[in-house]
This record gives sequence, structure tokens and C-alpha cells, in this order.
Amino acid sequence: MLLWRSLFFIALIFIGQFFARTYDQISIDTDLKDLSPSLAQQQDLQFAINQLSSDIERRFILLLTGTDSTQVQQASELVLKQLAHIKNLRIADLNDQQFSKLLAKLKRHRFQLLTTGQQNNIQELDDNELAEQAQRRLFQLQGSINLLPFADDPMGWLNDYVLQFISATNPQGKHSRKDGTQTTGYDKNEPYYQAIAVTIDHGALEMSTQKTLLTQLQTLERNVLEQYPVVIRHSGVFFFAADAAAKAQKDISLISTFSLIGVLVLLLTAFRTLSALWLPFLSILLGVGGALAVTHTWFGSVHILTILSGASLIGIVIDYSLHYFYHQNYNYNNPEKNKHLYSALLLSLLTSIIGFGALGLSELDSLKKLAVFTCFGLIMAWLSVLSLGPWLLRKPVVLDQRYIPKLLNILIRPLRSVRQRTIIILGLAMLFCFSALMYIGISSNDDPRLFFKPSATLLEQENYTNKLINNYEPGRYLIIHGKNAEQIYSRFDELKSTKNAKEINSLNSVMNWLPSPQQQDRNYQIQQRLHQHNGIIEKLFSLLGMPDDTAMQLHTEYQQANQRLLKPGDILTLLPGSANSLWFEHNNKVYSFALIPKGMDTTAIEIASKNIDGIEFINAVALAENALQQQRISASQLLVYAYILIAMLMILRFRSFAALWMLAVPISATMGTVIVLALFGQAMNLFHTMALFLILGLGMDYVIFAREMPKTHITLQAILLSALTTLLSFGLLSISSIPVVQAFGITVLIGNTINLFCALAYAQLHHANKETKVYAR
Repeated sequence: MLLWRSLFFIALIFIGQFFARTYDQISIDTDLKDLSPSLAQQQDLQFAINQLSSDIERRFILLLTGTDSTQVQQASELVLKQLAHIKNLRIADLNDQQFSKLLAKLKRHRFQLLTTGQQNNIQELDDNELAEQAQRRLFQLQGSINLLPFADDPMGWLNDYVLQFISATNPQGKHSRKDGTQTTGYDKNEPYYQAIAVTIDHGALEMSTQKTLLTQLQTLERNVLEQYPVVIRHSGVFFFAADAAAKAQKDISLISTFSLIGVLVLLLTAFRTLSALWLPFLSILLGVGGALAVTHTWFGSVHILTILSGASLIGIVIDYSLHYFYHQNYNYNNPEKNKHLYSALLLSLLTSIIGFGALGLSELDSLKKLAVFTCFGLIMAWLSVLSLGPWLLRKPVVLDQRYIPKLLNILIRPLRSVRQRTIIILGLAMLFCFSALMYIGISSNDDPRLFFKPSATLLEQENYTNKLINNYEPGRYLIIHGKNAEQIYSRFDELKSTKNAKEINSLNSVMNWLPSPQQQDRNYQIQQRLHQHNGIIEKLFSLLGMPDDTAMQLHTEYQQANQRLLKPGDILTLLPGSANSLWFEHNNKVYSFALIPKGMDTTAIEIASKNIDGIEFINAVALAENALQQQRISASQLLVYAYILIAMLMILRFRSFAALWMLAVPISATMGTVIVLALFGQAMNLFHTMALFLILGLGMDYVIFAREMPKTHITLQAILLSALTTLLSFGLLSISSIPVVQAFGITVLIGNTINLFCALAYAQLHHANKETKVYAR
């Protein structure tokens, strides 16, 4: 006991320091990736995918639509003005300062940058035709916008390249908004639209940041709608994550409130005194506080799903207090018999940790966090009961013999006449049904889109916005990776050499709007005829009466630009929006993304990419579904190993193979749960399977006390009350708005109900040779 109390006070100090230090800095995460497994086997490749996902999560779009183009334009200008005053937000647009830096960078490399048409002109047109083309540009006969002085770009090639570059990398950017609103061709009732792309600097998936930004955006939208007859819609992961967090928060409040009320009613029903509430609620408070402190310290944040599922911890944590009340009360004047209680409590904790700890074997970060949260919550609650129990329990707790014993009597009555032969027959029947299901194949659904249920309004707004401005498929893209930029371009060119060049040229890729290093060098070489002595440039400048040193200055700049190649990483950092996430370097490797236009048939590209080393076709939904399927199968195998581990623990503890009969309780509950779920048409997913680990831990909890403690109605009352609190907590999870949490709760609700009846049957059979009654007197 001295060891446990020492550990308790050490943990108490840690919890106190944690909340004193970080009470206002606790990070509650809503990252939906925590619900998705890794999509790539290679760590570096997964890192690249995470980088792109992180960039996408930080961006959202405000779409303004209306019937009057002027009103829509003015409303957009007001939105932009008010967005500028919101901290942590940036307009994904080229401002004047950024554009100046971009133009300066491109000007430095202007002799390496040519469009395909410009390359053809140099090679196909003679000197006179090129000079004539330059003169037409100079005198605005082609109506081109001039970004550079004539002396710096006499042919106008960089000028045209820059305009094409901006159009490709920033299609929703600054210059498109200045062109005014456009007819959508999609909704006749709202024919004009304006899209504003916004970037969140940090904390896009943290609840505190989401609440602040949503409040500010709602205020902004109210101000705009009061002045202009427009409709404002949203698009982006940010809004879906915030919606999921709001639903989870509502569920947490509902589940924790009703769990506490339910537990309070059950305790007062069983003990009829408020003094009996101190130990259970202190163990709950310290258990949840310890779980939060350890999880946040371990992972740096706590996922909202962890807190939601952890809200059900109330129904499990309180079990230690209940057993302590019942059995400490029974042996109050016989401390020697308390050894059975402490042994049962320790064994119960170990089996529960095995069950809950198995969740940490999943690749899902949310389940890893839940495993840590639950295991440390149980340990802290267990230490709380052992350390505070003797201090708070100064005298025996009076047990109310009216309600709980009567309910126990009702449940036990059908089991009085049950014999071992009957139990064996029922068990074999259940085993036959379970085996038949395994042979036929259990229905499963590993679709990751079932992990959360977005609101219909958000989905409608997302679909509407996508049809107008989002030209790329979400969750489907190509990753091209290699040792250097030239290898990236080479692999992309190899993909182009297949029969799908047309489709590949329509991809949003750095390789489609920035020349490769080799092509940049060729672009430089083919311009030599322009800058040689008495070449096109000198003749053109002489014809226009410009000073000779002007041409010489341009020739000198051309010579100095030899081998001055523009790297994609150098230019993309100057761009706003999503373009800067299409290329990055990590661990001496280069990664580039190619986004796929919406509606494109990607079958041919997917097949072609499989035959080229260094190109991966990513279908996020399909890969996640396959990964979840593999995890579900792996979890089923791990469940078998968990049973084997607990079986060994029971043999070591009781030194008898007969102790293996104890496992019949959770095994029956597991098989029965799968059968019931199949009968009701529930397709199994990973969270159903993970819930079976809890059924194992809870079933062993009940059967351990049924075997360890003296066979009295007191023991079974404690088991019944313990089961009721657990069923209450997990039963509330079954009404959650989050599908996977709902599946988790329903599975435990069914399985633990079976656990209770099987534990009562086990107690009846285990003590059949005694004449002790197991029902209330």
C-alpha cells in the first residue's frame, strides 16, 4: 500500500503542475487525419502527403453570389477590407509587394523562361519577322500589357510568360478579381459570383482558433449581408473540422452530464447517503484529470474524439469505488480478507489495461490517444481509490437493500435452475452461429467517409463552390519524387510519352508551367542569335534610334545569365495560395504534386504511373479504405493474442487450468456481439472491432470479482451496479452524432450486457457446490 500511495501522490503533483502550467494552453485537436491511417508505406512519401494535406487544411474559400454584378463586386470588396483586420488570416492573393518580388525573380531568369510558342517562334521565324513582331508589341498593335520596360524585354517574351505563369499558378488570384465578376452558367438565380481564397496562418484545426475565427467570420458575413443582397457560401476543410468539433463538443456535454446524473442516481439508490459520493467522484475527477495531463504531455494535444470517447470513462472508473464500497464494507472488521479485494482490484486493472491498451496498437492517432487517455485514467482512478479510500471511508457504508438486490433477484431468477450442461449447449450453439458467420463472411464497411457525418448545409455549399471554382479532384493526385529536379522532370516527361499526353498536360503541376533545368538551358542557347554582334536586338534598337549602350547592356546581362537556372523551390515560395505546396524538398529528396482536373477519367494515368519508377498515383479514399481494412483484420488477430495473454495471466494467478473457464464470459460476449450486429445488418468497421477489446476487459473485470470474492449477494450486487454504470456511459455513446463513436458505443452496450449475464451465470456455476444463495434475501 505504501508503494501505491507514493505513486498516487507523485501523480497528484504531476497533475497539479500540468494544470497550473498549461490550463490556458491546452490544445484540443480536431484534425480529421487522426481518423485516417497512413496512405503510404514509405515514411518520406507519407511526409510529403502530410505536407500537402496540412496546406489544404489551412485554406478555405468564401464564395459570394448574387443577381447583380455590381452588388457582388462591392460586397466582395467589403469582405476583403474586413478580412484584412482579422488576425491569423491572409488573402491567398498576390499583393503589390509580392508581385514585385515575383517579377524581379523572373526577370533575373528571363533568358531561361520561354513558352512553347516562343520557342517555336525563335526557331521558325527569321530576323525580320521577329523584329517586326517586337515593333508591333512596342506600338501596342497587339494590345498586350507591358510589365517591363522595352529595353529589358524588347521581344515581350518575359511579359507574356509572366501573365501565363500567374494565370496557371493563381487562377483565383488578384488580377482575376480586378477583372470583375463572371457569369456562372450554373445557377440562373445567382448568375454572378466572386471567390475569395483565404489562408489561416496557424491553428486551423485547434478548437480555440476555430471558435475565434468562426465568430469573426460570422460577424463579417452579417455586416456584408446587411448591406448587399448576396449569398455567402463556404468551402474548405476548416469548416468541416469546426462542424465536427462542435458536434463532438455537444456530445461530450450531453454524455458527461447524463453519465454523471445517472451515476449519481445509481449511487444514491445503492447507498442512500451523500457521503458515498466523495470517493467515486474524486476518483472520476482525478482519473480524467490524470488522463488529460498524460495524453496532452505525450502527444502535445488531445483529440476531440479522445475526449468524447473518454467521457465514457466515468462508467468504468467508478467501478473501483463501487467494489471498494461493497467489499471493504463487507470485510470492514476483518482486514485480512481485504487481501482478496486488493488482489481482485489489481487483477481487474491489469485486464482492463490489456483491453484498452490494445487500442494503441492501431495506426490511427485518435485510437492511440484514446488508449493512453483511458489506460492512465484507469491507473489514476485505481490509485485514488486505494489511497483515499481508507481516509474517506471512516465507517462502513450502509447498503440499501431495496432496489439493487431486487433487480439482481430478477436477473438471477432464470439462472437458478441453469445447469452446466445447459450452458455448454448454449455455448456450442453460439459457437456454431459464430463459425457460420466467419465461413460466410461478416459484412464490413471500411469507408473512411463514415468516420464523420458532415452537415447537409456544409456539403451543399462545398458542392456548389466546387462546381464553380474548384477544378481539381479532392483526394486524388500524382506524387513525383526523385533525387533532384531534373529527375522529377524526366519522370514526368516519361509519363507524357505515354498515350495520355493530353490529359497529363491538363494537370496542375509545376512541370507544366515552369521549364525543367535542361529546357531552361536550351531556352538560353536558342536566344543566342538575338544577342550576338549585329544580331536582332542591335538591329531593332538601331532601327528605333535607341543608344548603342542599351543593346550592349542587354547583351552583357545575357552573358551573365549563363547557367543561371531557376529552381521550382525558389519561385514557389513567393506565391500565395496552394501553388507553393506542389513542390518541396525533404531529406535530400524532391517531391512534386500534380493535381487532377475534376471529372477526368484517371484510369489510364493510374495504369501508366504504375510502370514508372518514382511516380505514385494517390487515391486517398481508396488507400484509406484499404488501410482501414488491413487494420481491422490485424485488430481481430490482436484480439486473439490479447485473450492468450490474459489466459496466461489467469493461469499464473490461480495456478490452475480450470481458471481458463473465466475467459468463457468475455468470449461468449464477443461472439454474441458479432452475431447480434450481423442480425441487425450492422457492417463491421475498425471501431466495432476495437470495442471488442473493451468487452474483453470488462468481462474479465466482472468474472474476476465473481471468483475472487466470497460468494455472497454482496459480490453480485457490486458487479450489477458496476455493469449498470458502464452500460449507462457507453449506452450514451451509441446516440453520438459521430458514426464511429456511435458504433463503438453500440458494440460495448451489446457486449457488456452479455458480459453481465454470463458473469452471473459463471458465479452460479462456480459456486454450485455451495448452498449460498446468490440472490437478495
